[in-house]
Amino acid sequence: MNHLDTQVPNLHAWVMMRSLKSKGVVEEVFNWRHHYFYVKSEGLKVLRDALGIVEENVVPITFKKTKKDHLGKEEGTVVNGIYIF
Repeated sequence: MNHLDTQVPNLHAWVMMRSLKSKGVVEEVFNWRHHYFYVKSEGLKVLRDALGIVEENVVPITFKKTKKDHLGKEEGTVVNGIYIF
């Protein structure tokens, strides 16, 4: 089965992430038959080098800070037809 966005077989993605885990650049959480992988701070440099990214401001979206309201929703989003600012 392929990933919907990239058309990469899920097995290939899983083996690659397992390899990155063995190098210590990502951490894995296994829950209810699903593997979740999170890039560590030191893994960011390894990924930049491997992908040829030279800009320092390119980071995974999970590393970016977002402002959230008291309900945990990001500011500037529309929830149930209501704009949250």
